[in-house]
Amino acid sequence: MPPTPPDPATAASWQHKPLPDKRAPLPYERRFTAEEHARVAAGLVPLQTDDKWFIYVGDGLLRLHRAATGVCIYGVHLSIEAEGSVVTGAWVSRATGEYTRTDDAYDVRLLSFLVDRLLLGKQAAFPVPTPSSAATARRCTATTSWATPGPATRSPEPRYPRGS
Repeated sequence: MPPTPPDPATAASWQHKPLPDKRAPLPYERRFTAEEHARVAAGLVPLQTDDKWFIYVGDGLLRLHRAATGVCIYGVHLSIEAEGSVVTGAWVSRATGEYTRTDDAYDVRLLSFLVDRLLLGKQAAFPVPTPSSAATARRCTATTSWATPGPATRSPEPRYPRGS
């Protein structure tokens, strides 16, 4: 795993909107080693227009915002432990004007992918939604490109907030 960047992302690192009022809990369970927690806590600041996520930890909450709109899609509550951290709760935005997916199982897979790929630098396959109807299939095709993380999928090394 590459070294942790020296300057973690903060709320002031990128423009973003407040947390959504309408949220749904997600059954996302995870433990991070001390080294993994340091990488998660470092967050991610977009460096170019193809970078699609702004991620930072504030007040014990890992916040995953869409870089282009500043909308917060996921929140993950972290509790620090001696050997790293543990997820104590997670949610997804259900603000229909900002995020239209409603499949909790898919959101857990996408959240896992974003943490693994963008923050931890692990190889991970992008989760593809399972269409349950023709309308969902059309929407999935149209929105899958919106949900992709950007250039991070092309590089085995994660992108750092400000140099490494």
